[in-house]
Amino acid sequence: MRKLTLLLLLLSNAVWATDRFVTNMTQLNAAIGASAPGDNIILQNGTWNNAAITFSSSGTAASPITMRAETAGSVTFTGNSTLNVTGTYLVVKGFRWTNGTVTGNVVTIRGGNNRITQCAIINFNSGAKWIVLDGLRGRVDHCHFEGKNTADPTMQIEVRDQTPDYHVVEYNHFARRDPLGANGGETVRNGYSGQMDNISRTLFQYNLLQECNGENEIISNKSAENLYRYNTFRRSKGQFCFRHGDRNILYANFFLGEGVAQTGGVRVIGSQNYIVNNYFHGLDAANSTGDAVIILQKGESYPAGEVRYNPQIVGCVIAYNTVADFISGKALDVNNGSRPLSPTGVKVANNIFADADQSLIANNLTGSETWMGNIANGTLGISNPGGITMANPQFETIGSWRIGATSPAIDAGVGGWGGIIALSGLDVDVTVSKDIDGQTRTSLKDVGCDERVTGTVINRPLNPSDVGPAFLGGPPDPDEPGPIVNLALNKPVTYSSQPQAENPASAAVDGNTATRWSASVYPQWIEVDLGAVYDISKTEVVCMDDRAYQFNVQVKTTSTGTYTQVVDRSANTTPGSIAAPITNTFGPVNARYVRMTVTGASGYTGTWASIIEFRMFGSATPLAPLGLAYKKATEPAKELQLSVYPNPVVSPSPVIRYTLTEAAPVQLVVYNMAGQAEVLTDAFQQAGEYSRTWNAGGKSNGVYIVKLKAGNREKQFRLLLNK
Repeated sequence: MRKLTLLLLLLSNAVWATDRFVTNMTQLNAAIGASAPGDNIILQNGTWNNAAITFSSSGTAASPITMRAETAGSVTFTGNSTLNVTGTYLVVKGFRWTNGTVTGNVVTIRGGNNRITQCAIINFNSGAKWIVLDGLRGRVDHCHFEGKNTADPTMQIEVRDQTPDYHVVEYNHFARRDPLGANGGETVRNGYSGQMDNISRTLFQYNLLQECNGENEIISNKSAENLYRYNTFRRSKGQFCFRHGDRNILYANFFLGEGVAQTGGVRVIGSQNYIVNNYFHGLDAANSTGDAVIILQKGESYPAGEVRYNPQIVGCVIAYNTVADFISGKALDVNNGSRPLSPTGVKVANNIFADADQSLIANNLTGSETWMGNIANGTLGISNPGGITMANPQFETIGSWRIGATSPAIDAGVGGWGGIIALSGLDVDVTVSKDIDGQTRTSLKDVGCDERVTGTVINRPLNPSDVGPAFLGGPPDPDEPGPIVNLALNKPVTYSSQPQAENPASAAVDGNTATRWSASVYPQWIEVDLGAVYDISKTEVVCMDDRAYQFNVQVKTTSTGTYTQVVDRSANTTPGSIAAPITNTFGPVNARYVRMTVTGASGYTGTWASIIEFRMFGSATPLAPLGLAYKKATEPAKELQLSVYPNPVVSPSPVIRYTLTEAAPVQLVVYNMAGQAEVLTDAFQQAGEYSRTWNAGGKSNGVYIVKLKAGNREKQFRLLLNK
């Protein structure tokens, strides 16, 4: 019970945090001025008109300051309402903006490590940019933007200099934006023309861009070294545009025109940009800018020091994409336009281009392009330069990006195209080890965006229910725990053996105490797939004939990950009855796959492991929408290493060691039993081994939690101080 109480305290931040309830602007400004790390500033439900808010304070990594609505979605800002966020570790949550009269920007996020989440700006109908990301390591997630009809982008990302920003924009719904009729109607603009050489390293992922028709550039990239992945474009009239900036990556996105006029794919201006693992379907390419789904534009030269508005492309990789069933135009144009300088260094590798009615490739090649491993089905439109096999890819009806069992694309991918550039601090799949589904490709990769393999699909086309705030029908708020339930109930299981058909492994999770799973000769194991990553904090085991089985329980978050033991009952002598199961509680841990291994029994001399029920309890809210990647590790994470030796600690100055497998923003925090946090590291660090000395001389003996966060990955352990 003591451990459970400790961990509940940890989850609620610091015990001295204050809830400051405010009903007007005077109280709000006073609350902001008095706020301290861990505080919650709570705005009364209702309409706040002409609320010009400056949220300026300083939280910490372990204890941010949150300004939120009393009830999510029930505080609405109208009129001349603006929000400026400055400072560090601040969170804005649960607000709406509508019916505005603002002339400038509506929401601006500056400072460092600040976040806006579970918010919506809908039909504000005034203002320049609706949301501006400035500063460093800002995050915008689970928000909804719809109905902008004024000039300027819906979202602007400022890229001030060569210092990477490391912003994260994820799980948002960018909904209807009607045509502006002029330039400046982008949904997202990352940088400006004059910032094209500045490094942003923004991660833009798991966003739905639906009917974003403001202008021909849905997303306009105008900075360097950004990663756009796992997004879905639906019925949006325009294109993703690498307008300015080099070394950017467009990876594993869905472009779905769904037969709507003027829907396009990708247009490239700039060098060393990558278009890899994407799916393009049903697009009206000829009626967007240019004439093809993927367009590389000619450029021109500029005097030194001038803004290069249309620079020559020097290097571009187009690989492992599937372009199918476009309703007009071509699949690919690698030399588009009338400017004098054609693209150079273009590599087109391992793509599928397929359409029964349209010519596939624009007949304007320079002859310098590299073609390798591509499959085309239809009218090629050019003399085959080599590197293109004319064949039917045999798509399956379950989705045009999926290839059939006898497809010529299987194992037909070729190497030698160079891979994707690595970007420090971002998780880039440089070798294309995954397909668009997030499934692991085999050593002989399939051509196109899909690998014909079995396994869990973690990336799919997004729908409105997958993104945006919970109060508008989006997924449950991942930061708000749902009811505690038995997560194992009727979930799929795997097992070591199942010798009795009448006692299958599935009976251990069917909720029926009249059934059981039985397997003979120890050890025997059963593993439950929860279907998504959840926080679990308790297990229960009910045994046949109230036996005292001995076992351990291990968890992992991905099918290929490493197990972490959370329960050790290897010396158990407690019976597990229906009325009193063998129960273990522990700190909430992230788990999708939960395995119990029965190793023996106390007081029972037989060899059968017979389990009536194996239950695991946690919040009913998954940490990401079902079917999507876990938000803290969107690809199976490389394991972090974190240790202190010896443990228990007897020294007043123990050394905590950790290893990073890649560069990332790092936070190393020690929590005491009251939930108080001591930050030992808060910095961006390169891959390597690190150590930090913790000054424990003045600390009380007892249990502490050491938590390491590196980018989207986390690891923690208990430390016993007994000096």
